[in-house]
Amino acid sequence: MNVWQLVLGCVTAVASITAAILSWRASRSAIDQRENQALREEWSHRFEWAIELVLSNDEHRVNVGVVLLRRL
Repeated sequence: MNVWQLVLGCVTAVASITAAILSWRASRSAIDQRENQALREEWSHRFEWAIELVLSNDEHRVNVGVVLLRRL
């Protein structure tokens, strides 16, 4: 095995590790974005529910809706 084959093997190994790290970071970023989107959607559903309670005719439901809005 000559020096160039050894150098080429090391460069290939470094390139493979670098590609794996970049791929992992990209997938982690995509997962984080999906989780953040899910949290925003859940907040939106809770907000809509609280607004529906506030706009109801039942005083108890209105009070619960106001408490929920304050906590959101």
